[in-house]
Amino acid sequence: MGLRSFVALPVNKGGLVTRLVLDEVPETNNDKLTANLAYGFDNKQAFFLASPYRISDGKDDRLGDIGLLYRNLVWQDINSGIKSSRLGILLGGVAPTDSDRDPKASAGFVYTYVNDKHEFDADALWQQGIDDAKNELRYDLSYQYRLFPKEYPEWGLSTLVNTVVEFAGRGVEGNTVVQQLTGGLQWVVTPRWVLEGGLTQDLNGPNDTNYIFSTRFHF
Repeated sequence: MGLRSFVALPVNKGGLVTRLVLDEVPETNNDKLTANLAYGFDNKQAFFLASPYRISDGKDDRLGDIGLLYRNLVWQDINSGIKSSRLGILLGGVAPTDSDRDPKASAGFVYTYVNDKHEFDADALWQQGIDDAKNELRYDLSYQYRLFPKEYPEWGLSTLVNTVVEFAGRGVEGNTVVQQLTGGLQWVVTPRWVLEGGLTQDLNGPNDTNYIFSTRFHF
């Protein structure tokens, strides 16, 4: 999976993944901590939750709206242990945590292609506003390259390091779509524990530079 998007993550039946993500925006003092959770109903169906919390000083309503998504893998092609591809549909919504905001319904897709050291992920999500909520479009294109190990061992895996390059867009109805480019690293410390970090640059819009750090644990 990439750094900015969580929905490409594979989750096995009964698997549970937790992730904490820190987004730091020095120019605007708008730092945010997001808690993610993923649970696998079976090898094709998974549930995702995202709950953001603004940790910078300012307004009192720090808890952001909660995102809920259901993913169903409608197609998979696994040719070997190192080559695979899969396509999933996304359905869900956004539940407001403030009475002044309205909910949204979400629909989209996610596609992943893996071939040995290379991985490509693409996802897009349309959020349809209900009542006064504005429509929103999100998309992510991510490429990961495995730096280490050069070849997988015949048995076991102690650690793994990937580079990540990600292109993302976020657009709210009536505003310009803000496009971002992210570069970073993923370090699989153990098969269950992963550390990630990177630098995100806005390509248009506010031209902010963000730093992203995250840790996830696979139960």
